[in-house]
Amino acid sequence: MRVILPILMFVHTFQGKASDEEHAIKVLKRHIEDVKEAIPADRLLVYETGSGWEPICSFLSVPVPDEPFPSTNTTSEFRQIRFGEE
Repeated sequence: MRVILPILMFVHTFQGKASDEEHAIKVLKRHIEDVKEAIPADRLLVYETGSGWEPICSFLSVPVPDEPFPSTNTTSEFRQIRFGEE
């Protein structure tokens, strides 16, 4: 899956133009709109990065944790987790 998934995303999702930032943003925004149209609003949380625990906990009707919201996700961390890169 580590090999095939990036290829599928590049070819299928981004029509082979994932390196074209404008095109990639357009594709992702269209996907967000498709999800919003398909899922009832009361069953969908559209989370804005940086909003912390509150929107998630409120949506799930659970208490806000006492610990800080995780805020690490650097490119190198993502690549390490996703692709096993050092």
